[in-house]
Amino acid sequence: MKRLDYLLIIIYISISLFFGWYFSNGNTVGRSDIAVLEIFSNNNLYATYDLPVKEPIKLRIDSQYGHNVVIVEDSGASMLESDCKDQGCGKEGTISKPGQMVVCLPNRLVVQIVGIKKDDNVDAVSY
Repeated sequence: MKRLDYLLIIIYISISLFFGWYFSNGNTVGRSDIAVLEIFSNNNLYATYDLPVKEPIKLRIDSQYGHNVVIVEDSGASMLESDCKDQGCGKEGTISKPGQMVVCLPNRLVVQIVGIKKDDNVDAVSY
């Protein structure tokens, strides 16, 4: 391989690393963005919240399938407690990015962040 081949390889790797960094940081919720958190119980919308919230919110969700405790904080949402057998939903941790979700299948509960809406009222159509 010649010097130019090594230079091209370094350029390709640098470009790949840059785009990987750029797109991995693109889904975080900044202070000027509002993420929408949706909570579904038995396939029905239970609650929606705009993240970040001003104060932590602790929700106890009771259904015919069991009970769950969800905490909604400034950094995201997490399943604090559940009475299901496997306790897999409590091990998911805090969700904070659009597309992330916590699911408790035995209790039919879904907590998900569906997207980001901007604070300003300008979109691509009106711009």
